[in-house]
Amino acid sequence: MDLLIKTERISRNWTLDYVAQYVGITRSAAQMIETGQRNPSLRVLRELKKLFGIDYDELLKPVTTQEVRDND
Repeated sequence: MDLLIKTERISRNWTLDYVAQYVGITRSAAQMIETGQRNPSLRVLRELKKLFGIDYDELLKPVTTQEVRDND
């Protein structure tokens, strides 16, 4: 299950490394958050909100695989 955060990152042409570095986490942790395998800490969630400019509940909203592919 991918989350909206992944779709948004791809649509902005940002790399996973860029997002991870901005937020202050590893690439692996960022990928796990994007795929719903890991919940972000409150600090990380605040940084993601600041980076994307999207409300917390929207950032962690699941999207269909097709929606993600359409944005690749």
